[in-house]
Amino acid sequence: MFNKKGSGLALTLDKKKARKTEEVVSDQKTLSQYFPTDEECSELKTTYNSLLKHSADCVGKVMTFKVSEQRQNFYVVKTVLEKKQKFAVLPKPLSTAFGISLPLDDQNYTFEAYVFCEHNKIPAVVLNPVFCSLNALVP
Repeated sequence: MFNKKGSGLALTLDKKKARKTEEVVSDQKTLSQYFPTDEECSELKTTYNSLLKHSADCVGKVMTFKVSEQRQNFYVVKTVLEKKQKFAVLPKPLSTAFGISLPLDDQNYTFEAYVFCEHNKIPAVVLNPVFCSLNALVP
């Protein structure tokens, strides 16, 4: 397969064209590359140990967060307005709402986010408001 101008993908028997496409695909990052590494996960678990106890079983919930710290590929966020504070990670590609950048660097800025999965027992959130509104429709 190769990228054909104006037509999208096409099949070929030419190995050179096929290799070029493989190189382009390998340069693209996937979402899993924006999650913390195993080393970063263990560091986060020791730093936020007291909050980790309360962060279990929050997948599928919408909560209000604010940014605690910023890393290269993700943000560390903490809940606000909760009796027992929780923390999660927000991968940078999921930190925009419809392509609009939000003032996540502001210490006082809060936002609603949907907890969509756990990565090494650390919750991960998405900022897209569509997920928050769809969560209310799920029984």
